[in-house]
Amino acid sequence: MRAALIATVLLSGCNKSSCGDGICQSLEERKGSCPQDCVIEGVPQTFVTLYNELESQMNKFESNLPITADSNHDPIFAAELLTANSNRGKDLLAPNGFIGANYELDRLEELGVEGVVISLNFPLFYPPFHENPLEQEAYLEFYKEVAEIVNSRGMKLIIENNFIFTQKGISTLNPREFYDNLTLEQYLEARSQVALTIARELHPDYLTITVEPDTEAIQTGKPVNDVTLQTEYINDVLNKLEKNQITDVEIGAGIGTWHPDYKEFISSFANTSVDYIDTHVYPISRDFFDRVLTIADIAHSNNKPIAMSEAWLYKAAEAELGNITETSVFSRDAFSFWEPLDQKFLEVITNLAYARNFEFVSPFWTKYFYAYLEYSEVSGKSPEDIIVLSSAEAGKNLVNGLFTSTGLRYKDLIK
Repeated sequence: MRAALIATVLLSGCNKSSCGDGICQSLEERKGSCPQDCVIEGVPQTFVTLYNELESQMNKFESNLPITADSNHDPIFAAELLTANSNRGKDLLAPNGFIGANYELDRLEELGVEGVVISLNFPLFYPPFHENPLEQEAYLEFYKEVAEIVNSRGMKLIIENNFIFTQKGISTLNPREFYDNLTLEQYLEARSQVALTIARELHPDYLTITVEPDTEAIQTGKPVNDVTLQTEYINDVLNKLEKNQITDVEIGAGIGTWHPDYKEFISSFANTSVDYIDTHVYPISRDFFDRVLTIADIAHSNNKPIAMSEAWLYKAAEAELGNITETSVFSRDAFSFWEPLDQKFLEVITNLAYARNFEFVSPFWTKYFYAYLEYSEVSGKSPEDIIVLSSAEAGKNLVNGLFTSTGLRYKDLIK
């Protein structure tokens, strides 16, 4: 029963810690990269080219990664707390809402995770969004309880304050009409007020107040994909925090590595009084992975720490970018034959964190710490159905304390 309940609160995997049929063959057992038309044991032929492309990109990036690191600096190895993601909306307030979050914290603690990232997005804490004012108070109480238990476990609390998605299948809420009824000025003022509320009421260790302005513009319909506007917003939040004498929260701002104007955004953000620069890493094609190093250089040249609040290996080929839905890509994550590459990705970002002295790093799709699905058993199903099935499997294994090799590898990487 509890497994079923928790499955409903995971946003989107082998119910064992190692896979059979050669699927978990280690990367080291294969000598170098294989041609695009080769056979990779356990990988369906339709995905061999993509598998090889992603592996080659990671190998290339890692080979160019500086090996020097500050031996006195240890990054915080965090993980996304998916059960507390605000895109779940009213499901958070169900009787099992906190139970799921507590179970997930148990498992992350078993893996040695040192902090959790929670996506707590606008307009969840904005009273005018709710028809019933008691609803906003209920959300606040839920997150206060989560924050308290995170702190009691000695974990760092990292909050991303972005925006609720309007896409069906990503969020149970649909704030698009609410967004449409706000002017740009009203929207930005409301966003800053919510950031202030989070800092004042939850006292996270870290609070990222903007990241992915391009995605924000698409989801909200507001022209916020603008360096000047975002920088003004950051300064407004910082001024509000200072005025309210809130000094115990580290404030960050950042960009996704795929943004074409990433340098301009990061350079502008780094010239504000933010405490750290944040980044999201998903696609690694083209030069997207290498851009992390440039972002780190810009941050460090401005005496700002660098962080990575979201990262996962994005299962799309370079030629597919812009031509495939996110739902289709996310459904690919569920297949167990990706497990060696997911582990390799975790290894690469761990090495990156040490090499460039990251403040913290956090993998996003942590449900694959608990379960994957066998491709042969679900290949004929729709992406939406695959995501639902992977959620159910992950929920069951989370309750039973079972981890995939990916989850256990992350445990090994946390020093």
